[in-house]
Amino acid sequence: MGEHHQNPRARLSCLLLLVCHLAHAVPKDLAELDAYIEFKRARDRLPGVAVSIVSDRGMLWCKGYGYENVETLAPMSTASVFCVASIAKSITAAAVLLLEEQGKLAIDRSVNDYLPFRISNPAFPGVAITIEQVLCHTSSISNGPSLWRNYRCGEHPMSLDQWAQAYFLPGGESWDSTGNFEQWAPGEGFQYSNAGYGLLACVVERASGLPFDEYCRTHFFEPLGMPATSFGFSGRDPSAFADMYARGDDWGLERDLAAAGDSVVESPEGERFIRLCHYSSPARGAGDLYSSAADLSRFLMMVLNRGVSDGKQVLAEESIQTMFSPHVDRAFLPGAFVDFGVGGYAMALDNGEAVWGHTGADPGTSTFMLYNADADLGAVVLANRFVDIRDLIPWVFAEGFRSFGDARIVAARPAWASYSDTPGFAAKRRTVTIRVVPPSLPSGDAVYVNGNHRYLGAWVTKGIPLILQADSVWERAFVLPESTMLAFKVTRGSWATQEVSVDGSIPEQRTFIVTADTTLDLSPAGWQDTCASSKP
Repeated sequence: MGEHHQNPRARLSCLLLLVCHLAHAVPKDLAELDAYIEFKRARDRLPGVAVSIVSDRGMLWCKGYGYENVETLAPMSTASVFCVASIAKSITAAAVLLLEEQGKLAIDRSVNDYLPFRISNPAFPGVAITIEQVLCHTSSISNGPSLWRNYRCGEHPMSLDQWAQAYFLPGGESWDSTGNFEQWAPGEGFQYSNAGYGLLACVVERASGLPFDEYCRTHFFEPLGMPATSFGFSGRDPSAFADMYARGDDWGLERDLAAAGDSVVESPEGERFIRLCHYSSPARGAGDLYSSAADLSRFLMMVLNRGVSDGKQVLAEESIQTMFSPHVDRAFLPGAFVDFGVGGYAMALDNGEAVWGHTGADPGTSTFMLYNADADLGAVVLANRFVDIRDLIPWVFAEGFRSFGDARIVAARPAWASYSDTPGFAAKRRTVTIRVVPPSLPSGDAVYVNGNHRYLGAWVTKGIPLILQADSVWERAFVLPESTMLAFKVTRGSWATQEVSVDGSIPEQRTFIVTADTTLDLSPAGWQDTCASSKP
């Protein structure tokens, strides 16, 4: 164990922690966040998690949990480097907008004005696809069948241009006239498109005259002090990166990426994982970004400072506003999004406020980089296994605001009162006890609640387990801000085992507004998987 603390990343992690502690005379104890992350690691079998919280003043707090390598027990830290998936799209969008600032392109022009080949939706051959549409995922470019098995261990043998021509030109190796494009005209719908962002990387190369990674390194990674960040490996030895893991949830793709040799490893907690290789994809602008929480925090601090880093204007304030402001008709958007911008989108916290930025998910990795400008608060969270980590979003912002937020913000934005414990600004707390008397319970099962608040699981994975009492009632007390609107369901840990009504139908979610200390006594009629007449 001692030797691991001598490696360069571990030393850098210690330095980062010192920087975090020096940012405040009294180091903050985020005990509730610590407890929830450790609970989530155990519940969702996460090898490691790295967290950083920032403001426009700098790094406020950072911490690693678990392991970047479960075999050597090397600890996860905010210096740990691995693939951060679709967070890359924010970098790609920033590169496009910087080129517009430099007068080398205009986002309202057709992508064909900046490509050595011409593309169009075969169902609408006369309708131009603009750069802005590709940035906003309204271009009608879709995620064709070739994309999902296009990862390779090590550096991908196919160049960005080769991939683009194989995907977008009729007769190309990856051409699919119906799979690669939607059946609506450009600008007339919304489809989150990884292929579109791969195409934007081609646009960056042609407009700048530089390889995509070199342009991003020269104009972002080096000026911002992000030495651990690159698209692909850029000549670095990936054996120095943190490991990424799977558990066989998507075995088709994961089998392609299982590390050479004995890829099955066991953690100190007895969890068995499949170690994945460090992989790459030719659709580089959509993902394929290797970075750390510490490096991404530098990018996020630049955003919070309206494009300025260390006194230098890295990206114009107007470009920051373009990236993180609404550009897509909300009628087009899936329910997870509040608004969609250019290389970023808004998601709602459980206090009703929105955070802007990007999440990411790929084999062996789950990530997010998000901020709220009103609260002057941002967060980067990286995990080295593909698991839904969106429940950590409200937790990090709630605990971050409680510990570092300016309570005076509550006067202008009262919703933040639910995240404050400053006298005179904090919302009054009430205790809500949920008691469930199950009709029957298969041996070894437990009762869970899953709902819209972070204390109820934020609708993610299993939710929150209740505690078995001596009288066979399952119960847990939650301390919640007054006026909180709760919506939740009772399950045995999955949507396939949620409660059903007497007639076997799945009931609407339970709702409740917190106005006083209350006990909710619930008696499900049955469970979906054990009720033969169950129906939606």
